[in-house]
This record gives sequence, C-alpha cells and structure tokens, in this order.
Amino acid sequence: MEEEEEWEDEDGYEDEEVEDEDDDTSWKVRRAAVKVLNAVVTSRPEMLTELYTKCGAELVNRFKEREENVRLDIIECFAALVKMTELAEARKGTPTLVNTEQSPAVGLLESMLATVMTASMKQLNGKADKTKSAVFAMLKSLCTVVPSALGAHMTELVPCVCGCLTDKNQSLKLDALTFLRLAMENQAPETLQASMDRIIPLILALVREEWYKIIAEALRVVQVIVTVLRPLDDDSGMFIGDYDYTAHVDPIYEAILVRLEAHDIDQEIKECAIIAVGQLVSTLGDQLTDRLPVVEGLLMERLRNEITRMPTLKAIAMICASPIGIDLTPILNEAIQELSQFLRQQSRPLKQTTLETLMALVKSSATNMTESLFDLILSEAAPLVSDGDLHLTHLSLRLSISVLTVSPSASNTLAQHIMPKCLLIAASPLLQGRALESLLDLLKGLVSLDAPGLTFDELYDLIQSKVNDVEQKQGIANIAHCLATLCVATTEGKRGVTVGSLVEALNGSDEPRRNLALLTIGELGQHRDLTATVDGLQMIVLESFESPSEETKTAAAYALGRMAVGNMACYLPVILESLNANRHHYLLLSALKEVIVLHANTTGLDFGPYIEQVLPHLLKVRYATLRYATLRYVIQG
Repeated sequence: MEEEEEWEDEDGYEDEEVEDEDDDTSWKVRRAAVKVLNAVVTSRPEMLTELYTKCGAELVNRFKEREENVRLDIIECFAALVKMTELAEARKGTPTLVNTEQSPAVGLLESMLATVMTASMKQLNGKADKTKSAVFAMLKSLCTVVPSALGAHMTELVPCVCGCLTDKNQSLKLDALTFLRLAMENQAPETLQASMDRIIPLILALVREEWYKIIAEALRVVQVIVTVLRPLDDDSGMFIGDYDYTAHVDPIYEAILVRLEAHDIDQEIKECAIIAVGQLVSTLGDQLTDRLPVVEGLLMERLRNEITRMPTLKAIAMICASPIGIDLTPILNEAIQELSQFLRQQSRPLKQTTLETLMALVKSSATNMTESLFDLILSEAAPLVSDGDLHLTHLSLRLSISVLTVSPSASNTLAQHIMPKCLLIAASPLLQGRALESLLDLLKGLVSLDAPGLTFDELYDLIQSKVNDVEQKQGIANIAHCLATLCVATTEGKRGVTVGSLVEALNGSDEPRRNLALLTIGELGQHRDLTATVDGLQMIVLESFESPSEETKTAAAYALGRMAVGNMACYLPVILESLNANRHHYLLLSALKEVIVLHANTTGLDFGPYIEQVLPHLLKVRYATLRYATLRYVIQG
C-alpha cells in the first residue's frame, strides 16, 4: 500500500511512468477483491446496511481507478449494490399507513449521493466510453431508488449527458438516451424544464439518425419530453405549470411526422413514432389545430395496417383521454367501424386493447356518435361476454355500461345481445373478481334506468330462474350476488316484497332455492338493514341450522354473518348469545368470522368497538372445546 501511495499523483491517479507496467500486478488483486465483494453484494441482501456502511464510500472513492477493467468492475459492484437496494424496496411493496419509514439502506445511499454524483460526473466528462456506459447503468438504478434526491443534481448532470449525446460512439448515445428517459420519467418536471432548450435540439437530431435503435429510443424520449413541457396533474386531471413550451411544439411535430409518414422503416420506429404523436396530440393538440387532420389521417392509415394497429389503438386512447378535448369527428365513424371488426379477431391482446380504446372513444366523443354506432359496438362486444375469458368479459361489460350511460336508448340492443350472455355467466361457478363486479354494476345501472324489458321484476325473474340450471354452489352464490344487487338498487317497497318471498322460500323443500334465498338475504343484509323489513329474521335464519343439508347450514351461517354487518347492534348479540348454548358452535363461529372478515376488508368499517364484546365469548368457547377434547382423550385412553 505504501508503494502505491507513492505512485499516486495529486489527482489520485497512479503514475503512468512506471518503469515496467508488466511487473505491476496489484490491479489484479484489486480486481479480484472487487469481484468477491460483488458476489457478497448480490448474494446477501440482508447485509445491505452493513455493506453501505463499510464499503459504499470506499467503492465510490475508487471510481478514479487507473486500470479501466478494475474501474469497470468497481462501478459495476456499486451498481449491483444500488440494484439490490432497489429489489429490497420492491419486496417491501407499496408504502402503507403502517409502513412508511425509509429503509436504512436507502437513507445511507441518499447521504452519500452527492459524492456519488461528483465521482460519476467526473467519469462522464472523461474519455473512456466503457466507463461512461457503466456509469449510466448505475444512474438508471439510482433513478428508481432515490428519484427525488437525484433531482437536486440534474442541473449539473444534464451537460454531461448532452456531451454523451453528441459522442461518436453509438452505444454510448443509446445509454445516454435511456438514462435521460428514465430520469425524466422519475423526476418532477420542474427540475428539467430549465434544461429543455439544450436537450430538445439534441434529441430531435437523434430522431433523424440512421441507427434504428437510437431513433426508436429518441422517439421514446420525445414522448416523455412532451409530458415535461406540459405536466398533467393526476388528481385534477388538468395541465399545470406556467412553462412556455410554444417554441418547441413545431420542431417536435416535424421530427415525429417524418418518421410517422415513412413506410420503409423498422417496425420499432413505426410503433414509437405512433405513440409519440399520440402523446403530442394528447398534450399539445391545442397548439396543432390546423395539423390535426393530417395526423388523424395518418393514424387511420396505420390503424388499417395489421402491423401497426396495436400502437395506433393506444395512441387513439391517449388522445381520447386528453383534458384538451381533441375533436376526432372526422375519423370517428370510420374508426369505430374498424375497431368493431377487431373484436372478431383471434388475437386476445388486440381484442383487449380494442375494448379499452372503444371505452375511451365512447367517453370522449359520445355526443358525436349515432345510435347505429352504439348498436354496432354492443353487438360486436356481446360474443366476448363469457366465462372463458373473464378479463375480456370485464372489459366488455364496462364498455356496455359506458354506452348505456351516454345513450340510454341503447338498452334495446343491450337486451337483445348483452343480456343473454349476462344470464349465462351469472350462473357460472367460474365468475369472480372484476368480471363479477362489472356485471353487478351493469345490473345496478339497468335497475336505475328501468327500461322496457329490463325492469327490476323482469331482471329478477330472469336471473332467479337460472338456479334450476346450476349444480355447483359457487354458481348459486353468484346468482345470489346478482339478485341482492338488484334488490339494493330498487325501491324500498319492491325490496320488502322480494325479501318476503325469500323468507317464504326458506320454508320450502327445494334445497337449491333455500340456499339461494339464504345467500341472497345475506348479501342484501350486508348493504341494507333488514330488521324493519321482516320481524325476527335472525331467528328464521337460525332455524336453518337444523336443516339436514350441510350446504343449507353453511349458507345460513354465511347469511347470518353478512346480515350482522348491516345492523351490528341487533344481530351481533344474537350470534354471541347463541354461542353460549352448546349447539352449532362451528356454524356460529363461521358467521362471526364472516363479520370480522368483512370489517377487515371493507373501507369505512371498524371492528374495534366490538372486540371487548366478542372476545370473552370466544375464550369461553375455546375453553369448552379444550375441555371436551381432554375428556374424550381420557375416555378413549
């Protein structure tokens, strides 16, 4: 070590005038040490804090290593340390009210960020291209781990990046572009707006480059630049800021248009150009009013092309979501007819993206759409409503809701094409999740609309009749969800009559209908207090515990628990008092579990006030159960 220190000059670099470089093998030792450290970093994530404390500063200090291979390994090792920090943060998941504290590793990384950036910028201003690429790889991870802290250094970092964007090394240009895109995506727009005058001309020049990878990445950067020029507030859905972007609109438009119009270019460039123009029109379309017909015509041309239709669908959806309110009337009819045909294609991603784009078009341009277009959309979406693909079912039902919201007269087409499919999936044991939620939302909307052929009574009878076709209990449970949703959405009078008929069904001998009645009462009781609707309803449900059918007993426990959520003061004491008896402990505990789970999973419900009331009964049941088990063991012994 003492010999090495003697060789070092004032800048910390080793003397290049060593008599015999071949005899200097100390770099091999350093390289081997770094490789061992890299192995520790990547294999022991639980040691992150210790690694930052003991090794972080030393690694950054050695960015100045004279031997390039060693220097690359050192930067790679520190990049691995940052990457492992990123993975550790990802495992923690989204911050919650309980887990909001910053991890020690991230805190240590932020504390040494100024030193890291100084050392990194020194390397970016150097002449070693491989080192610059390694630094960019490390900075990309920093963008994810400490985005807010990195923003304070962007003013000094931008000149270094711009220098790399004009370098002759194509790979280095690509690395600089990728980092710049990630930096702009993860930074507050205000931190980069001051540098736009310097960055934009360089990026637009790269859009006119020859290597397809640089062109595509430059177009992606252009897309992000547009969002920096005119930021969108996620909460209000409106554009914010007072940055003057008008001078940049035309140059950006011209650069994108050249690539958008070209036919003999790489597929990746085509897709990036389409997405970029979609973002440009969505964000700055009010500055391009006279040029919109050209863009819309090109988008329709790309929409008809099988190779470019997917990115075009995404671009149209982006334009529809714009708060500016872009007028798509010139291509609206033609676009919807084209999209409707896409729903017949075999490609699942195409159908999914098409449904999402149709929803965006309906929400943004409904006033310019005719009834025939709404009918076309519903008739083509209907075949996708099935239990074979629940996500497409969910999207198709959301699209139906959107159409019904803006055009109530489309209910006739919906009754003809969509409702038969809805009746089939309502009885399917496979129906669950978002598809079930969308079906329930559609039924709520239909009850509120009260259209001929789709009134509450007609819908209730149609769905209830499906119980005869169901053999699995999950299918019956889904029908109960639908019936309860109808009852929640209807008037108080109709709800009372319906609950009365459900209570009558409990006295019948048809087990499927008894189960359906219990499940429906439970689902309805969760959302509406039924104490005033039927006197002694809790005792009627408790009588079902005596049924010889296990499924009926389980349904009764489920119903009792759900009903209790609707009126805890009335129904919870009934459950707890019944626990004091020596019968049906399992069923009553199942009902109580349903109460607790619903409180835990439903926003706005708090089980805290009932814990003192419930806990003694649970402990008593546990003691009785243990005593019974001990007695049985003694008898058997």
